[in-house]
Amino acid sequence: MENSGKFWTNDEVNQLKKSYINEQKDIIEIAYIHKRYPGGIIAKLKSFGIITESNEARGYENYKNSELYKEASEKARERYTKKEETNNKNAKIVKELEYIEIKNNMYELKNELKEVKLELKELKILLTKFMASVDIS
Repeated sequence: MENSGKFWTNDEVNQLKKSYINEQKDIIEIAYIHKRYPGGIIAKLKSFGIITESNEARGYENYKNSELYKEASEKARERYTKKEETNNKNAKIVKELEYIEIKNNMYELKNELKEVKLELKELKILLTKFMASVDIS
């Protein structure tokens, strides 16, 4: 169904209402007209308050027992799986970026620590020289 998931135009919405309310077509017939899955037709009918539950849709039982339902379910599973894979990849990327950031922070801290150690050595040398030049007696 090539229009599945696409936005509905005003003309499509008007045709949907006309087909369902005036012409009494069922959701499978309407789905083929609009090149959308019946689940999308049901969702649109719900959004306009024409039906409140999926099983109220004309032709719902036939749809539930059809090959089209199996196809739509499989497509939904594929989309869900693909989304999960993308989420897992994104989570892995985030972890890698966090790891890189931590490594960079550690590198910066090591450099700062080296600088502090050098400054302390210089201070120690200066303090030693100062103490040697001061007469404590």
